[in-house]
Amino acid sequence: MLTLKKFEEFNSNEVFAEGIAINSPEEIYMTDRNVGKELFWVAVKGYANDWAIYMCWNRLTDVMITYTNKEIFKNSQPPSKYIPKTNEQYIKDYCISSGDKVRNKNYIQKLVPCKESVLKRYRY
Repeated sequence: MLTLKKFEEFNSNEVFAEGIAINSPEEIYMTDRNVGKELFWVAVKGYANDWAIYMCWNRLTDVMITYTNKEIFKNSQPPSKYIPKTNEQYIKDYCISSGDKVRNKNYIQKLVPCKESVLKRYRY
């Protein structure tokens, strides 16, 4: 259970929790397409002493491979932003910058169990 004291120890822009959930009514239901597929999520502390959870599909390695495929770029180099240090880091960076924000209070508590004082700082 995340307490306010522990939350305040995190730095701004720090990912303090992450994981994988299944997109399903029984777990975390974000959309009716791709039911049963994996979702990657990150919890990030904001700069205003707030926080949010962002989520994206956990299959971005396929996107990364597509973008870095030399056949697509012919004889040119792919843009450097598509060349991650690791696949895991690419998924995490993509999720933070372009993921969908979790807005359901029950899902927030399921992913990051926390005290009400921490939940009040959630940025919906």
